[in-house]
Amino acid sequence: MSLLTLPLDSENSNQGKILLTKDHQTLVGLDIDCMERNIFWTDISHRAIHSASFNGSFVQDYRVGQMGSPEGIAIDWISRNIYWTDSVLDAIQVSRLDGSMMRTLIIDGLREPRGIAVHPGLGKIYWSDWNRVSPRIEVANMDGTSRLILVRENLGLPNMLTIDYFQNVLYWTDAGLKEIQCIDLNGRNRRTVLQSLKYPFDLAIGKNNIF
Repeated sequence: MSLLTLPLDSENSNQGKILLTKDHQTLVGLDIDCMERNIFWTDISHRAIHSASFNGSFVQDYRVGQMGSPEGIAIDWISRNIYWTDSVLDAIQVSRLDGSMMRTLIIDGLREPRGIAVHPGLGKIYWSDWNRVSPRIEVANMDGTSRLILVRENLGLPNMLTIDYFQNVLYWTDAGLKEIQCIDLNGRNRRTVLQSLKYPFDLAIGKNNIF
C-alpha cells in the first residue's frame, strides 16, 4: 500500500510524491481532517484504521485486528468524530478521532455497507449498501436515528459516496451500472453524471471537478 500526494494541477515539474508506503496493507477508504492536517484510511488486511499527517509522519493505528472489514470512512471535522462501515460486522460505527469512545450506530438491516459520507452542517450521515438483492443508499442523523432510504431504484453495486457541500448534492459510484450518479440531498433531481466506466470505485469533489 502506498499513499501519494498529487497536486490538482499537476505538471511535469510537480507530479506529486509518495508520502507513505506500508507493506501488507489493503487500503479501501480514505478521508482527511483538514483541521489537524491528517489522513485516515481503512485497511481490510489488518482489520484496522490508520492515520498519518499530511507529510506522511506520525503514523497511528487504531483497533488493529479488532474490526471485521472496515471499508468506507468519513471524518466529521466539526465534532471531531470518525465514521466507518464494516462489511463483515454489517455495521456503521463511530469513534472520536483518537479512537476512543467507539460505538456501533446502526447494525440492523445492513447487508454489504460500503461507502459513507457525512454532512456535519445538516447533521446527517449517508451510506451505500450493495446488497445484491436490494442495493440502496440510506441517510440518518449522525447519532443513527431517523434512518431513511434515499435511493433504492436502478442501483447495481453502489460503492463510495462524496458530497458537494456547496450545492448539497450526493454523488456515488456504481460498479454494477458502471456509472457515476448524483442526487440532491432532499432526494430529488437524480441524474447520471458519467456512463460506460470500467469499474468505478471511489470519487472526490474539488474545484468544480469530479475525481
